[in-house]
Amino acid sequence: MTLTSDSALSSSEETLQFRKVCQIVDQIINILNQFQDKYSKKFNFSKLVQYLNIPESESYEFLNLIFSFQNLFEGTFKKYQIRSKKEGSIIYLIAERKEEYLTPTNVQLSNRHAEFFNDLIYTFKSINRGKGFDIKNTNDVEFLNNIEEIRSKHPYLFQSKGNGLIYPSKVGLDLGNLIISYNKSNQKVETFKVDDYIFEVVNEDE
Repeated sequence: MTLTSDSALSSSEETLQFRKVCQIVDQIINILNQFQDKYSKKFNFSKLVQYLNIPESESYEFLNLIFSFQNLFEGTFKKYQIRSKKEGSIIYLIAERKEEYLTPTNVQLSNRHAEFFNDLIYTFKSINRGKGFDIKNTNDVEFLNNIEEIRSKHPYLFQSKGNGLIYPSKVGLDLGNLIISYNKSNQKVETFKVDDYIFEVVNEDE
């Protein structure tokens, strides 16, 4: 399949070509998501473009597109997430500050929530294998209720990726990994430092 534009293309052909490009980009994004927790492995991009029937000359354009988006979201939108908003017949893109960048510097975390967060991060990494939590799932109501409780008090520990699932934010994941690490070594720790944030574990009645 060749994606090079042609002035002789009809409007319907141009629409079809554009949809094919969007489908290819979507496939590349989905495949790149498989990189999670496998960062030491090499990704055979040449094999991918062959599978997608992309000419070698155009494969570099897709690489440049990937790197451009990476720079965009690591730079301009590092602390923000983009959402769409429709007003009448017009669709706008708006930027909202990410929850993990709204967190206060000093945070009090109840010991019960700290213990649950240990279980939550373990489940996310070892059982769900990076898949988010569906808060509408009725199979484990108690577990999901606990997620909603801690999320309502500490929203910066979670994030949404727009697919209806809830994920730990970077701060939440780092905090959970620390709690798990200290629990494994049977060390009682009352203060956790994550980046610029300090989490103090307190008793429920404090």
